[in-house]
Amino acid sequence: MSIASLPAEVLLAIFRDVFISQFSICSQQNNCSMCRRIGSNHVAWGPTQSSNTADPSLFPFALANVLLRWRDVLSNVPEYWTHPIFFLDGPGCTPTGVDAVEVLKFSKGLPLEVYITRRVFPGDGVGSVEADTEEEAKRMDEVMDALKPHLTRCQHIFIHTLCSSSLPSLRHDFAGHCPFLTQLKLECEIGDGVNIFAQNRPLPFKDLICTALYTLYVDGPNFQEIAMKGRKSW
Repeated sequence: MSIASLPAEVLLAIFRDVFISQFSICSQQNNCSMCRRIGSNHVAWGPTQSSNTADPSLFPFALANVLLRWRDVLSNVPEYWTHPIFFLDGPGCTPTGVDAVEVLKFSKGLPLEVYITRRVFPGDGVGSVEADTEEEAKRMDEVMDALKPHLTRCQHIFIHTLCSSSLPSLRHDFAGHCPFLTQLKLECEIGDGVNIFAQNRPLPFKDLICTALYTLYVDGPNFQEIAMKGRKSW
């Protein structure tokens, strides 16, 4: 029997073992919103603790790229897609080649831990800032448009860009009641001025309400925008 012809039941058993192996024992043990229970263990998703979110071997993305059938089997288990990763550079915005909208649908209504980052940051002779700035901003718009309908089920959102002008605007891109959101981080490598995409844009109809939020990390322009023009909920 070839690997391509393994029954779905066998594949699901294998994928489950790989999924569980992605977790490690959490050092905090209690009151850690980043963790979950698997059996009697209090565990955290490995890449969260190692900051290795751009690793191409991460589950389920590497396995989903082996065969289309494998991806179909994986896509039927929403739990496997609760840590979506979106890239702002390179070929395609997801590790699987499936667009952002579809990847977010795979997780159904489960809580999400979202990572938006780059495969490579210019430096050490790799790439150039000028060439990446425009593409990064366009890709961010694409990802945020896909993510906005799912903000209400996000627990953690981590965004790391090259330029500050690529970061989403807290006032314009985040809205509505997000009862599960505990961590929101907007980071960049280069501060290149005010968020150009926030200028002359209408504010969303609803304020962002996230009463569970305990970690907020923002760049300078976003902080200034909130401080000077913040909405009532801020």
